[in-house]
Amino acid sequence: MGNHPVNKDIGVKMKVLFIYPNTSKQEGISPAIAYLSGYLKKRGHKTRLFDFTWNDSTGDLIKSIKDFKPDLIAFTVNTLGFDFCVRVSEEIKKNLEIPIIFGGPHPTLSPEEAIRAEPVDMICIGEGEEAIAELLKDMKNTKVKSIWFKRGNKVVKNPIRNLLNDIDSIECDRELFDYRRYLDSRGGIVDIYAGRGCPFLCSFCINPSLKRIYKGKGKYVRLRKPGNVVDEIRDLMERYEVEGINFTDDTFTWNKKWLGKFCKLYGEEIKLPFTCNGRVENIDRKTAEMLKNAGCNAIMFGVESGNERIRREILRRPNTDNQIIKAFEAAKKAGIKTFSYNMVGIPFETEEDMQKTIELNRRINPDEVQTTIFYPFPGTELYEICKSRGWMKDKEIPDYKYGGVVEYPHISAKRIKRARDLFAFHVFRKTNPRKAIRSLLSEMSYDLYLKVRQKLPPQIKGVIQRITNTFYFSG
Repeated sequence: MGNHPVNKDIGVKMKVLFIYPNTSKQEGISPAIAYLSGYLKKRGHKTRLFDFTWNDSTGDLIKSIKDFKPDLIAFTVNTLGFDFCVRVSEEIKKNLEIPIIFGGPHPTLSPEEAIRAEPVDMICIGEGEEAIAELLKDMKNTKVKSIWFKRGNKVVKNPIRNLLNDIDSIECDRELFDYRRYLDSRGGIVDIYAGRGCPFLCSFCINPSLKRIYKGKGKYVRLRKPGNVVDEIRDLMERYEVEGINFTDDTFTWNKKWLGKFCKLYGEEIKLPFTCNGRVENIDRKTAEMLKNAGCNAIMFGVESGNERIRREILRRPNTDNQIIKAFEAAKKAGIKTFSYNMVGIPFETEEDMQKTIELNRRINPDEVQTTIFYPFPGTELYEICKSRGWMKDKEIPDYKYGGVVEYPHISAKRIKRARDLFAFHVFRKTNPRKAIRSLLSEMSYDLYLKVRQKLPPQIKGVIQRITNTFYFSG
């Protein structure tokens, strides 16, 4: 990993400057950029990164561009960061005339809005490895699949290409990100991506739309070979002080055959504690014990709502209360800590429904809970519902934690926010008053904590993060 042998079939070597906006300032690298860089380096191209995680100066960005002299500037863009990326692109165009391309979730699902942005010359729809590599062979070629080109007042809209089939062949270029700095800030915890895509159809998620876009273009859900994943982790352990692994896949547990092979290999060769996201319908006693024996210390489950009808009809998550209860029981009996994801402010949800979510969480008694306010991301089924009913506000809020993007006729935004703020307190107040008070204080001081944390050096962040890590990665 990281050596990037050159493909000698390539012609002219090009230079790409990636820009990572990371408006949240959370210390997690962009896998999209890391894999793109690895793919391009392997083909002889040079890449560099300007990372807004550590540096907010557009002046420094312009200096970096002038120093590197890239042939292409590439942004990874999500919905919450779109306006920021446009503003940065405008600053670049004031100083330099270098082609700018936007890729990522927002250009993929809102391509018309993305290509209309004045400083944007191109957008990439969907996976970008093969598309960007083809573009770099001839920057004047406007027939590259998956890329739209702006040509004067016209837009050349090329169809999407087939999905990348062999995801074991691409490398995650973590070194592009000053990875040791990230790892220090995270207390030695590494994010690993075991595959691409998700087999489920949740209405608040972009995966169903991505599946439709790629219909007939190859297998959407792809898993790396267990040995390939283990080799990557072993390589990282040789080069860094790795203390734990976090598998970031939307649903790490969905393929039981793959999971069995992986757990056996991981337990034999890695032995580091790890965490993952699970689906309640995938977790039974046998699976939980298998995960625990491999080193799994915590599973994050999406509960989302305590109302079965809301889950089934609105969220497209047909889980019964009994499935949720049994999954949490199985994990706990195996000695795995549990984490419950929840939402409030879901379309058509009432105050009674939110109370049901609290009551279900009391029953499953997770070790920790997280509650967010529903955010209607473009490209999702629920976004279209909110838009068609006139519930969308003109001004979007730059963080789904705070909500306020939709206005319902039956419940106020203020009431929804209050429900989120007090959610964990109400879950734990009868069974664990100390945890209830801690949760309440954490919610009240969260904004201040984030502001202070951004100014701390990586080593101090790492000390703080290790305190948090004791929940996820210690017995």
